[in-house]
Amino acid sequence: MSKLIQKTSEVALTEIQNALAELRNCQDEIRKGLTSQVYVDIANKKLSEAIKHMLTAEDWIDALYKDSSDGIQ
Repeated sequence: MSKLIQKTSEVALTEIQNALAELRNCQDEIRKGLTSQVYVDIANKKLSEAIKHMLTAEDWIDALYKDSSDGIQ
Protein backbone atom coordinates (compact mmCIF):
# COMPACT_ATOMS: atom_id res chain seq x y z
CA MET A 1 0.00 0.00 0.00
CA SER A 2 2.87 2.35 0.77
CA LYS A 3 4.22 1.97 -2.77
CA LEU A 4 0.81 2.90 -4.20
CA ILE A 5 0.65 6.01 -2.03
CA GLN A 6 4.19 6.97 -3.02
CA LYS A 7 3.50 6.47 -6.73
CA THR A 8 0.22 8.40 -6.55
CA SER A 9 1.96 11.24 -4.73
CA GLU A 10 4.74 11.29 -7.33
CA VAL A 11 2.26 11.45 -10.22
CA ALA A 12 0.29 14.25 -8.53
CA LEU A 13 3.49 16.20 -7.89
CA THR A 14 4.57 15.77 -11.51
CA GLU A 15 1.20 17.05 -12.71
CA ILE A 16 1.45 20.06 -10.42
CA GLN A 17 4.96 20.78 -11.70
CA ASN A 18 3.72 20.50 -15.29
CA ALA A 19 0.85 22.87 -14.52
CA LEU A 20 3.21 25.41 -13.00
CA ALA A 21 5.49 25.18 -16.04
CA GLU A 22 2.54 25.82 -18.34
CA LEU A 23 1.48 28.79 -16.22
CA ARG A 24 5.00 30.21 -16.47
CA ASN A 25 4.87 29.74 -20.25
CA CYS A 26 1.49 31.45 -20.33
CA GLN A 27 2.86 34.36 -18.34
CA ASP A 28 5.75 34.68 -20.79
CA GLU A 29 3.33 34.87 -23.71
CA ILE A 30 1.26 37.52 -21.96
CA ARG A 31 4.38 39.61 -21.32
CA LYS A 32 5.09 39.61 -25.07
CA GLY A 33 1.93 41.64 -25.54
CA LEU A 34 -1.74 40.91 -25.75
CA THR A 35 -2.25 43.21 -28.70
CA SER A 36 -1.45 40.35 -31.05
CA GLN A 37 -4.16 37.69 -31.43
CA VAL A 38 -1.46 35.09 -32.09
CA TYR A 39 0.03 35.61 -28.65
CA VAL A 40 -3.40 35.54 -27.06
CA ASP A 41 -4.13 32.21 -28.72
CA ILE A 42 -0.78 30.77 -27.60
CA ALA A 43 -1.28 31.98 -24.03
CA ASN A 44 -4.82 30.57 -24.00
CA LYS A 45 -3.62 27.17 -25.18
CA LYS A 46 -0.90 27.06 -22.53
CA LEU A 47 -3.35 28.13 -19.83
CA SER A 48 -5.71 25.34 -20.92
CA GLU A 49 -2.86 22.84 -20.62
CA ALA A 50 -2.04 24.11 -17.14
CA ILE A 51 -5.66 23.68 -16.10
CA LYS A 52 -5.68 20.12 -17.47
CA HIS A 53 -2.55 19.28 -15.46
CA MET A 54 -4.04 20.76 -12.30
CA LEU A 55 -7.27 18.78 -12.74
CA THR A 56 -5.29 15.58 -13.28
CA ALA A 57 -3.23 16.30 -10.16
CA GLU A 58 -6.43 16.96 -8.23
CA ASP A 59 -7.78 13.57 -9.33
CA TRP A 60 -4.62 11.84 -8.14
CA ILE A 61 -4.69 13.67 -4.82
CA ASP A 62 -8.37 12.81 -4.36
CA ALA A 63 -7.60 9.16 -5.07
CA LEU A 64 -4.73 9.26 -2.60
CA TYR A 65 -6.93 10.87 0.04
CA LYS A 66 -9.72 8.36 -0.55
CA ASP A 67 -7.26 5.47 -0.36
CA SER A 68 -5.79 6.74 2.91
CA SER A 69 -9.27 7.35 4.34
CA ASP A 70 -10.35 3.81 3.46
CA GLY A 71 -7.36 2.46 5.34
CA ILE A 72 -8.26 4.38 8.50
CA GLN A 73 -11.80 3.01 8.81
